[in-house]
Amino acid sequence: MLLSLPVQVRGLLTHSSVIEPATIPKVPVGPEVMTTVLAAAAIGFSLAVAAAYLLEYLDDTVKTPADIQRAVSLPTLTAIAEYRPDKRATSPLVTIVQPRTPISEAYRGLRTAIQFGSVDDPIRTLLVTSATPSEGKSFTAANLVVVMAQAGNRVLLLDADLRKPVQNRLMGMTRHYGLTDLLLARSIDINPEKPGMTYTHFKQAIVETEQPYSFFIASGSIPPNPAELVGSTKLKSLLNILARGFDYVVIDSPPVLAVTDAVILSTRVDRVLLVARAGQTRRNQLKQALSRLEDVNANVMGVVLNRLNTRSREYAYDYYYNSHNSSYFHDDPDSSEEELEQLAGRGETQASGKTIAARPSFITRLLGRPSI
Repeated sequence: MLLSLPVQVRGLLTHSSVIEPATIPKVPVGPEVMTTVLAAAAIGFSLAVAAAYLLEYLDDTVKTPADIQRAVSLPTLTAIAEYRPDKRATSPLVTIVQPRTPISEAYRGLRTAIQFGSVDDPIRTLLVTSATPSEGKSFTAANLVVVMAQAGNRVLLLDADLRKPVQNRLMGMTRHYGLTDLLLARSIDINPEKPGMTYTHFKQAIVETEQPYSFFIASGSIPPNPAELVGSTKLKSLLNILARGFDYVVIDSPPVLAVTDAVILSTRVDRVLLVARAGQTRRNQLKQALSRLEDVNANVMGVVLNRLNTRSREYAYDYYYNSHNSSYFHDDPDSSEEELEQLAGRGETQASGKTIAARPSFITRLLGRPSI
């Protein structure tokens, strides 16, 4: 239908014409739902990927051994996955309740790194610390003592965290006479020149644990001046004596950045082991901790990457390697009794999680070691 209507434009009268008539649509006119949904999904996916990359860029926590190497140029001695103990377990230590798991094997790898990392300069005293709290240093120290004792070494765990000690709970013991009581007792003469006489004063403080060949000294009463105690000459003499009576003395200390105790203790030991928690320890915190230790010439041997995500590529590799080679590192349950007895004579074999070799008495273990 053609229309011709007059139109007034700027005072002039003209006519408009219809070029093409309007057509009636045959389908309903409305929004294209599928196209809109696909477009929204594409935009949302793009924003999510961009946000993920941004968060990854802004996240400065260490997650892999490569992150630690870039941050502090220290070797990662082992990577340990996160362990959640069963409420029914008899001990919170994985190396006791689950000695054949990849996590326990990771602690054995740490033990090997410590034993063979200083062939020319043997380690007798080892300080385990971290940059900040809640990174798993105490848990690492306790499990390390267990695997060292499982290999037939005489090991002492010394709880030198005089502010928030937790080793009593990990070792399944109540708080008792310990380090601070030894240092504050005026009747005890800690004389490195006469270690045999000094050992007699330690019987109340040194406790044998359920794990053969492992001993424990609790923190004792919490003092008002922990830094002064750990920096005392009496503690230095005590460590010298303990190093003569045990193959290894593993010391648990407070975090480096929280207080100065760990920095002071680092000058009293042979090596320092830093524990970092994957996804929590920041690179700057690790750098600051190492810087404080290096300022006092502490000998830091490496880092333990703790609580590694089990879904990460590093843990997947460790799990595959350790699970397929567990029979190589552990005693074979099908081994003959003769083979087990031969290994037990060297104090290296366990049966059902217990060491086969007979252990000497407490006084024999302490006094029987020649002085160095």
